[in-house]
Amino acid sequence: MSASRRSEPLRTIHIGVGTRGKSHVRAAMESGYWCPVALVDVVPDYLAAAREMTGLPESVCFTSVEAAVAAVDSEAVIIASPVTFHAQQILAALAADRHVLTEKCFTVSYADAVRCVTTADERDRKLMVVQNARLQAPMRTLRRLVAEERYGPLGLYLMNFYKARGRAYNLSPHMHLWQQGVHELDTILSVVQQPLRRVWGLSNNPAWSDWPTPCTFQAIAEYDGGVSGTYVGTSNARAGGFEFRLECAEAALIAERTAGAIRVCFGPHNQREEMVPLDLPDVHGIEDHPAAQAALGGAPATREHASLPDVMIYRDFYEYVAEGKEPETTGRRNLETIGLVEAVQRSTELARPVDISELG
Repeated sequence: MSASRRSEPLRTIHIGVGTRGKSHVRAAMESGYWCPVALVDVVPDYLAAAREMTGLPESVCFTSVEAAVAAVDSEAVIIASPVTFHAQQILAALAADRHVLTEKCFTVSYADAVRCVTTADERDRKLMVVQNARLQAPMRTLRRLVAEERYGPLGLYLMNFYKARGRAYNLSPHMHLWQQGVHELDTILSVVQQPLRRVWGLSNNPAWSDWPTPCTFQAIAEYDGGVSGTYVGTSNARAGGFEFRLECAEAALIAERTAGAIRVCFGPHNQREEMVPLDLPDVHGIEDHPAAQAALGGAPATREHASLPDVMIYRDFYEYVAEGKEPETTGRRNLETIGLVEAVQRSTELARPVDISELG
């Protein structure tokens, strides 16, 4: 990052500073592009821990976004609260003429997401959604290979996702779908790169699950260009696991979460395999961060620092606000992701496929 940017970070108010929220506070500070100036949470222990991290006084700690934006000047508001609060907090921040970075999921309804995007446009504010799963190296590499059609056009995919979380999320409708599955569905859209047309979905609890809302969902999606695919996943698995398989015209591409390469299987007339190294991340402007150094072959990153995707998000948010450089996950661009998630829920409730055009 340039010295001028380091000397003039933009100011952030952080809404929700416990659990995932503390990662946002750390990433904002470590990016060098942002400076937290106020904290909002209803849990005193979370505020105390965030104050220790930032050195901020108790006088800039609040329990509502409205109180914070009225009392403290800032360029942006960061929202990392439970998902059912996102829409109202985004709208409150926009009403105060602040740019907004919101944690996934954007909102828990397509209509609310559209309302937020419309309001941001009307007030000429930038609105960006955190979708860090799509930034992982295997997914970025798959995205490039599909765009290049290196192994011919994509026709079919299968993603299996198993998370042994061990406890339910904060209460929301269809909680795996909206609070974890949104990550994977967004990643799928980022790799497929074709307009979504129709979805068959089933969001439910297995017979033995005691979660208050569904911990599992399955989705078959159809896209333009003759592409279709299936997602099967749960946050209430007995054991963790992940595989993303793409069937292209000439080969199958297989990615695992922690693998160091993409496995390419040719066939049936050319039965061989090759390994494609993962693409290096785009670390422009954050080259000195420990996670960036680790990704480029330096010492391994540690939990003492923010993850590389999180720091990349704060760099991209700065470039969006300060320079007008539009990232992949603006609020408007994220409407397709929220549309896919809502289509799965509607398909479950209506017991039929849902065309994306039905969302309005």
